[in-house]
Amino acid sequence: MFHKTLVTTSRNPSRAVRSFCNRLAAILPNCSRLTRGKMSLEEVCVEARLKGFSRLIVVERWKGTPGKLRLVEVSKQGCRQVSPVIYVAGYRLGPKSPPKNEPLCVVVEGGGELRRLAESLSSFLGVPLASRPAKGFRSALFISEHPTRFASISHVSVPDWRELGFRIVVRHVIWEVGPPRRERYT
Repeated sequence: MFHKTLVTTSRNPSRAVRSFCNRLAAILPNCSRLTRGKMSLEEVCVEARLKGFSRLIVVERWKGTPGKLRLVEVSKQGCRQVSPVIYVAGYRLGPKSPPKNEPLCVVVEGGGELRRLAESLSSFLGVPLASRPAKGFRSALFISEHPTRFASISHVSVPDWRELGFRIVVRHVIWEVGPPRRERYT
């Protein structure tokens, strides 16, 4: 059910971006991290396809920290960026990585755009969209309103809903995505 997902960075990642990618890959089921090096985005897509991955998350940096998450579908025909593009306002990694490949779901508190974001992430990652109490899962990506920004995405344990340390504060999302600007990936 889970899509095989590959997490990579934009060019010249900082230490903070690399740590963020490592933790993201540790949380998501069937997920690995790829050190990009000098590969173009097209070469990363070919590498992902050859290794059997159907999804790609590109973490771009902004002022040395994770600034944007681009979601890309990988197929035999090539790569296609999908909605939304997630702009990161802040993040927290927490004390340690969780056990790999725990049963994971997406849970949303709220409606409208938050629900749309949860449905998109659930579909992209191939994980179920559940409601509280989310029985049968050990952890969840919990999407909720943030007091000063658009949303917060936290990795929480189920059933006690205790945050496990990883949190992304979402500044905003862009739903209409076009092809990425070429100069950003060459």
